[in-house]
Amino acid sequence: MTAAAKKGDPRRAEDTESKAASGGQRCCSRTFPNVLSCILSLLCVAYCILLSVRTSEFQDRVFALETGKGELYYYRAPAFSVDQLNSMVQERVDELLAQVRNHSFHG
Repeated sequence: MTAAAKKGDPRRAEDTESKAASGGQRCCSRTFPNVLSCILSLLCVAYCILLSVRTSEFQDRVFALETGKGELYYYRAPAFSVDQLNSMVQERVDELLAQVRNHSFHG
């Protein structure tokens, strides 16, 4: 309380209380953006760490594949068995070889 509020001036006391209340609002209005920016900064750092880990995993997989130590993933075609696919490839290879032979004899 100020000296005017002690002397019994009610208007001064109300002004002092309203200034204190608005100061609290200013404090809260400054705190929310600070907290929000802090949270967003932490999320960005966490995302960067996640990307770094993922990139490292991909680099390790590529290195393993390049050196021949990596696991190869084979995806099966849903409509064909492996034997059917092998026979289709063999037929196509035979056709292409026949075309090359015919072209080399005629050319």
